[in-house]
Amino acid sequence: MMQFCQKIDIHTHMLDNESLISQRLTANKYMGFSRCVLLPVPENMSMGGPTFFAEDAYALSRRYPEHFTWMCNLCPDGTDLTHEKVKRYKQMGAVGLGEFGTRIRFDDPKMDHLFAVLEQVQMPFLFHMAPADTDPYYGIVDDPRLPGLERALKKFPKLIFIGHSQPFWFEMAKTDVTDPETRNSCPFGPFVEGRVPELMRQYPNLYCDLSANSGQTALLRDPAYGLAFVKEFQDRLMFGTDWMFREDAPCHFALSAWLDFCAAKELLPFDAYQKVCFGNAERLFFQPR
Repeated sequence: MMQFCQKIDIHTHMLDNESLISQRLTANKYMGFSRCVLLPVPENMSMGGPTFFAEDAYALSRRYPEHFTWMCNLCPDGTDLTHEKVKRYKQMGAVGLGEFGTRIRFDDPKMDHLFAVLEQVQMPFLFHMAPADTDPYYGIVDDPRLPGLERALKKFPKLIFIGHSQPFWFEMAKTDVTDPETRNSCPFGPFVEGRVPELMRQYPNLYCDLSANSGQTALLRDPAYGLAFVKEFQDRLMFGTDWMFREDAPCHFALSAWLDFCAAKELLPFDAYQKVCFGNAERLFFQPR
């Protein structure tokens, strides 16, 4: 009988609440998640509730080192202060910067400065993409067909960019849509492949975060294509949930079940299954760089 592999959840949100932490650890044991990467919010960003900043993620990972590691987060200002913060977080053990949620354009000079710093210290950049520079959206802003992302991938070839959120995965399909609200959705049904696979083929520094409805819908909306996508880009796809223990939790686990099913039915080679579930994250976040 096939043994399902453990998974590393690269997209975990948490609060410093013992009851919540206990529930998450219980869920991890039940679901077969060996470790979680904690993603805080930037220091001046509120998500409408209790906050969880980089220092909180660091402290929690220190208390539960066998269960959690962490990324840092900040709002770039284009000065040496940003550089010093990133270097300090790296020294403290941050394995990347994310989930970047500041609403700022990809081609803003402050982002070029941050990308240069991250490239220098070898810290991956996990971003939430926004479809427009207006409320209610948050995250790094790019236009249809992702010209800003492509420019950054080309300009900073040694920096690993990890794509996430609806506008990023919306570009899995070829589309002429420009409406921000539509770009911020998770479409269903077969499609003709679009910019995400094109950019993946052209730029080896682009990785994908498969978490949330956005990532799993991009794969499951057309399972045959999703399976082919996983096989082709197996070295740069990473499992995640984007879950904090809320009522919508089951939808964040559909991808886990699908990966297990594909491996069990030998639709997905076992080595590819292992890479997506934990191997790529282990290489990227848990081995010296």
